[in-house]
Amino acid sequence: MESYKKDTILFHHIYCKVYWNDNSKILIAVWEVPIILIDAEFRKSYLAFLIQIEKYKPHSLLIDVRKSRMTLNQSDYKFFKENCSDGMGEKLKKTAWIVSENVYSQISYELYLDKLLGKRVELQFFHAEIEALKWLKNIHK
Repeated sequence: MESYKKDTILFHHIYCKVYWNDNSKILIAVWEVPIILIDAEFRKSYLAFLIQIEKYKPHSLLIDVRKSRMTLNQSDYKFFKENCSDGMGEKLKKTAWIVSENVYSQISYELYLDKLLGKRVELQFFHAEIEALKWLKNIHK
């Protein structure tokens, strides 16, 4: 469905497209990482993504990694931890991840995201965009 494509695109890099929805204050990142291990280009994309978070100060993040093959390991976690600023999430309350059916990728995200985000940000995993957006917007059936 990818309804976020009608939102304002902030940047497009080799592995990532970032959109902004001003009404809901949701920053959307669509990651398409065809490699399993992260590389220098991925790191550039990630750092550019962090700049958008610091600039827009979203209330919620939607991270779509359905088309990514990447799995996270301990050295990746160290890179993310070193590059996540504490002020990055000063307004951030919720983060929704749309993950593929690939169990290994999902488990790797779950293991490290809890440690990275801590208890200050509510984290939830989904397989479909519509459920993720409903949860971020607090729309419950």
